[in-house]
Amino acid sequence: MEEASAGVGGDQQEVILKGAEPIVSLWRRTLVDLPATIVADTLNFAAQRLQSRRDYLASVQSCSSVPEMVDLNAKFMCQAVNDYGAEAERLMEDMRTTLLEKPQ
Repeated sequence: MEEASAGVGGDQQEVILKGAEPIVSLWRRTLVDLPATIVADTLNFAAQRLQSRRDYLASVQSCSSVPEMVDLNAKFMCQAVNDYGAEAERLMEDMRTTLLEKPQ
């Protein structure tokens, strides 16, 4: 008799666990996958910006006039603004795809 009641409890547990799968999947995507994706993208972006800064500073040494320096600085700043805009778009896309992906 106890074995029969244990089977019913197991079935109920399976039903509850199956019903909780979407919540668990959303939790995993929101609290694990998304932060990991954002951290990885942010670190890659920071590395890219540091490389660009290093290249810029190396180029500054070869400037022979103030107008050349101003031009170099303007190009560097324009590229930085474009890079930050592209990174914001990339992060938004990562958030969208990570949070809206179909549960596994």
